[in-house]
Amino acid sequence: MDMKLRVLIAIAVFNLVACATQAPPPAPAKVESRTEAYGEAIVDAPVAQVWHAFTTREGVESWMVAHAEVDFRVGGLVRTTYRKEGVIGDEGTIENAVLSFDPQRMFSMRIAKYPKGFPFVNAYKSTWSVVYFEPLGDNKTKVSIRMLGYTEDEESQKMRAFFVRGNQYTLDQLAAKFRAAK
Repeated sequence: MDMKLRVLIAIAVFNLVACATQAPPPAPAKVESRTEAYGEAIVDAPVAQVWHAFTTREGVESWMVAHAEVDFRVGGLVRTTYRKEGVIGDEGTIENAVLSFDPQRMFSMRIAKYPKGFPFVNAYKSTWSVVYFEPLGDNKTKVSIRMLGYTEDEESQKMRAFFVRGNQYTLDQLAAKFRAAK
């Protein structure tokens, strides 16, 4: 093998090792866009606890909804209802399909079934959400939600505005849950 080829291989191996040992990039910064809804919160808890709050029945029911059924795997469903008198599977049930996850770093999902009365029956079809978890040290975690895939049509933009407010409210509730636990 000639010297040039050896040097190129050495550089390539070095770059692969360097990339593999670096910390993951931080969650994306807030971006104002008509094609996404963004929200974030700093939570007074380590990533493992915040991850648990999103990815288990016990966790989700502790702060977000009255009832949940969580099958947290790629292709699994997270089924929830906000109503205390509701039951999973009734007309008030929301179903989100898990698209992907990297444990304690991120997960993505999309609406698989909306509840009765949901006003955005066409706009939801092109959207999905990505939730990022970024450790900040001192037992704090930055949680960012990006709901992507909005289009310029009126229904889609109304849905975007709804979820900008709704996702931020949800994140604020999460932060409050952990503040109250201290």
